[in-house]
Amino acid sequence: MTSRAERHAPRLMRVKQAQARIALAAAQAQHAVAAARQAEAEALRSSAQGTLDNAQLVPEQGLSRSDLYDRLRSVAVARAHALESTHVAGELEAEVRQLETAAEGSRQTAAQHHHKEKKLQHWHALRSAQSRQRRERRRHTQEQEDFACQRRSFR
Repeated sequence: MTSRAERHAPRLMRVKQAQARIALAAAQAQHAVAAARQAEAEALRSSAQGTLDNAQLVPEQGLSRSDLYDRLRSVAVARAHALESTHVAGELEAEVRQLETAAEGSRQTAAQHHHKEKKLQHWHALRSAQSRQRRERRRHTQEQEDFACQRRSFR
């Protein structure tokens, strides 16, 4: 007679296999999102640096007071924009770190499911071999008993 665990071992192995695939897919998706966020953060940082490089004050002679204030205002706005872009890039990088941590957790979960699946396969194979050996011993014993009980005709 087979136990409930023996009957359900193949199904449990399939479940663990599916869970491992799902966890790996989640890890890959998180890694892809993290790579996209990292690229976005790098683009923001380079854009901010470009904005700062373009907004440098150079000494110019003959500017009127209003032109000078306009130039100073545009430099201040460019610096504020660059600072905000740098801040957003920092937030994106923090999100990248969180996503990478989550992806590593998903990979570890997948590894655990894979390990559990292998343990179940090993256990099921061992139980099947033991069951097969028991059946074979019973069959052999039955044959021996049947042979001993048969009448022998002496001629």
